[in-house]
Amino acid sequence: IKQARLSKALEIPGIEIPLPKGLKSNQVLNFLQKTSPLIFQKFDELKTLYETSKDKALFLKTEIASQSLEMISKAIKNAFAKAINDDAIFALLEISDDFLSWLKTIDDKDGYLMVRSTGAEDSRKAANAGGNESPSYVPAKKEDLLKAIGDVISSYFGVGSLQNRINAQINPFEEKLLLAVTCQELIGEPVGGSKNPLDVPISLVAFSNEPLYVADEKFRVMRISA
Repeated sequence: IKQARLSKALEIPGIEIPLPKGLKSNQVLNFLQKTSPLIFQKFDELKTLYETSKDKALFLKTEIASQSLEMISKAIKNAFAKAINDDAIFALLEISDDFLSWLKTIDDKDGYLMVRSTGAEDSRKAANAGGNESPSYVPAKKEDLLKAIGDVISSYFGVGSLQNRINAQINPFEEKLLLAVTCQELIGEPVGGSKNPLDVPISLVAFSNEPLYVADEKFRVMRISA
């Protein structure tokens, strides 16, 4: 959103930044509390067990933790699966008409979505890269979007995401649940590829502070990989 505002203010020709849409954390929390209260019951049970665990680093590998997380994952995915075909359940998500109109606009031009994780991400305390799902090339249709959102939110309770935080000496069961999801119009080449280089956008990763320089250097290195 900041990039879109900046490019508009600078009036840079040829630059277009599609604004994202999303579900707020409270939206998702309220939806799951109404449709699958078992999720939070199981998560609270894990919190109690984790606090009394003697080997917290290996806690997620225990049978009871594995079973509970699997139950949570299935419950989340089932809740969003039911919302696909049941209008009453879908209404509990409180998705705005503006969101649905935006979705139809992308679908009408055969576009795709990137459904991005905005849960517990990288922070000063922990690196959670790869811990959460961010599916790409999601068709801009209600059923595909809901499935992708369910997959993303399920990953917030996954072993990968939780273990990354445990490894950083964080108790993930004490943290406030961050369940938001961001949806963006995907900017990519046509499915199947393209022979015309102009149809292939250039992707880049920019580091304002090169992560390989992490000691006490008196300088910073910027790196841009395109």
